[in-house]
Amino acid sequence: AELRCVRDLTIRKPNVGEVTFPGELDLVHDRRVLEELPGIVRLERGEVLLYPDPGTKPLEGEGLNRPAIITLLGCTPPDCSLKDDESKVRYRQRIANMTEVKGATFVDYDCDRGIWRFKVSL
Repeated sequence: AELRCVRDLTIRKPNVGEVTFPGELDLVHDRRVLEELPGIVRLERGEVLLYPDPGTKPLEGEGLNRPAIITLLGCTPPDCSLKDDESKVRYRQRIANMTEVKGATFVDYDCDRGIWRFKVSL
């Protein structure tokens, strides 16, 4: 019965990040999601891929092909010399622009902790 109404499903990989699917999912109806989870979600340092294998992506709103909030850890600047606030602001803006170019919505980026948050929609 608990699988019939899973709220805010979160898939987490320690020291890498997490993907949260806001709202309710019926994992009894979408049983394939649980069975095929390792092949559906690929969470690696600095990136997340959903349905990476061509032809496996379901229709919008089905399975995990739905809006998500992504948090990636360890996304520190390559040059760790961003000491002053102005450099951090510029780098944060660069991350924001890159996020938008990839079709996602920028939420936040913490230069000091290397935490990047963004949303994807359909």
